Amino acid sequence: MIRLAALLILLAVPAAAQPVCVCLKCLTGPFDSYWAPAGSMKPTILPGQCFISRTDVTPADLVPGAVITFRHPVTGKAFFKRIVATAGQTVQMRSGRLFINGAPVPTEESGPFTEPNIPQGPDGARPRCSNAPVADGADCLKEMRTETLGGTAHYILDIGPGRLDDTQVFTVPAGHLFVLGDNRDNSIDSRVPQAVGGLGFIPVENVTGILEEVRP
Repeated sequence: MIRLAALLILLAVPAAAQPVCVCLKCLTGPFDSYWAPAGSMKPTILPGQCFISRTDVTPADLVPGAVITFRHPVTGKAFFKRIVATAGQTVQMRSGRLFINGAPVPTEESGPFTEPNIPQGPDGARPRCSNAPVADGADCLKEMRTETLGGTAHYILDIGPGRLDDTQVFTVPAGHLFVLGDNRDNSIDSRVPQAVGGLGFIPVENVTGILEEVRP
């Protein structure tokens, strides 16, 4: 059966209003489409890029390394981040390095990440650069590393020393997840308490999907 509500939403959005992520399988199956308004998940998902999540999520899907979509525990706003820890695990950042249960998560250098210093995505924000100041249109650089969580390898970015590079030890409570953005120095995530505008721990019931596909 065609998901009529999704079809009506797709057809009702004016072409000039915002980017539309055309997803035909979202009309007939357990999928939702999104577009990234900002760069907290670079380089996995870029600003303005379309991505698809699978909504028939099972507990077996919610493992470290998976990218999920979810509702903010306070505002209900849609977010997308990477799971780094589940119930009972401890999480800490030390000098920008991720530690789970007291052990460093395996990482290796993967060269620089280069992008032009231009407005990006729907919000028109410029990227933050480790080689700042950078002229308009010139190369903006960040350090890129390969991080492996739960057997899943992915890239993360490091702009330089930042306020979230060193944290307390967090213990993930039952029924919750700890999430981070891949663009570690440009992400408000579980490292930041909900009381000051962050995400804090994410209740499992707030998860709405798991990343299925990123469109070019």
